Amino acid sequence: MAESRGDAETFAATIAGEEDTHWLRTGDLGFLDEAGNIYITGRIKDVIIIYGNNHYPQDIEATMQSAHPALRQNCGVAFSFVDQRGLEKLVLVQEVERTQRHQLSTEEIERRIREAISNEHEIAVHETVLIRPGSIPKTTSGKIQRRLTQQLWHERALDVLSPIES
Repeated sequence: MAESRGDAETFAATIAGEEDTHWLRTGDLGFLDEAGNIYITGRIKDVIIIYGNNHYPQDIEATMQSAHPALRQNCGVAFSFVDQRGLEKLVLVQEVERTQRHQLSTEEIERRIREAISNEHEIAVHETVLIRPGSIPKTTSGKIQRRLTQQLWHERALDVLSPIES
């Protein structure tokens, strides 16, 4: 069976000057410490590139979740999409705390999120979506599913807080 270009890039990657050694390209981002230990820090597919600058979704999510006490920790997603003009835009999806959902001002929360992201990461937020507690897609092991969240946003199928709740 012939090996496809994609398979060769994934399973037989080489480094310039080391053509006899093949590497597995996993799509993970990481680093080696001084002792030679590898630390995985994210996925290359999740990197958000806006105006040529790389932004890691975990960093943006942490900033977003610290912007207001009504936002649930580890229950938000940052991703980007390309608009009709070919520009990459930032979208944030975030759960609110169950105890806060009936007494919050969505406008105030969105303003504080935009301000925090602008100050910390120097990027503009295209859209902020506040959703009900427990509705962010997660794996069975509790990891956020960014791709599925992005798909649900695109399909307008997220469990968004209604204006009555804000």
